Amino acid sequence: MGEILHRVSGKDRKKYYGNLNYFLDFIFPQRCVFCDSFVEDFSEFGAVCFSCRNLLREEVSPSVLEDVGDINLLGYVGIYDRMLKICLNRFKYFGFLNLYKFLGKLLVEVILENFSNFDIITFVPMHKKKYIKRGFNQSQLLAEYISKFFNVKVEKLLVKIKDTPPQSSMDFEGRRENVKDVFKRNFSELNGESVLIVDDVFTTGNTLRECAKELVLGGVGNVYGIVVAIDYFL
Repeated sequence: MGEILHRVSGKDRKKYYGNLNYFLDFIFPQRCVFCDSFVEDFSEFGAVCFSCRNLLREEVSPSVLEDVGDINLLGYVGIYDRMLKICLNRFKYFGFLNLYKFLGKLLVEVILENFSNFDIITFVPMHKKKYIKRGFNQSQLLAEYISKFFNVKVEKLLVKIKDTPPQSSMDFEGRRENVKDVFKRNFSELNGESVLIVDDVFTTGNTLRECAKELVLGGVGNVYGIVVAIDYFL
């Protein structure tokens, strides 16, 4: 029963992640997505138990990349593989929305270690058709977690104007063309503010590069990026 309640989808998501969240967590104990053990601190970390959190931390090697297109600094938690890959896939495709808590904590640690101040937090947008189908934007959930920690506002600075096919089945050139000019500014003008843009996975980097290009054209000063994982496609 616990798994049913923390693996929700569609119209039930908003109802579950509302005022009854803590009550349901207490009545129906939540289980770890890796080992199915009971997670005592579910409300803080989501569906990853203490032991599996430590195992995952041992696997990852947080680091940064410099000068990725218009992105001054890009931070990431680890490689898109093993436990981190499983965690992201459960989060994005199987309705384990509570995993944003643990993944958000990992992102905050990278930011504290590597980044200076930023004025605004934003996220890679989804096309409205895909958002309606999935019911949430995983990058937005992570951005909102980071926002609460640093007390920096989240703004939807970009919109995706074209519903593009999934990038996963394309080669490098196909991925580049697939996201070319599909993001547009959702603001009139900024005046040198620094922006942190959040996404889940960095593969070729074309998506974040396109987003950063639009932000800079709109008057953003420094653009920083933060992702959970980078893929071997690099």
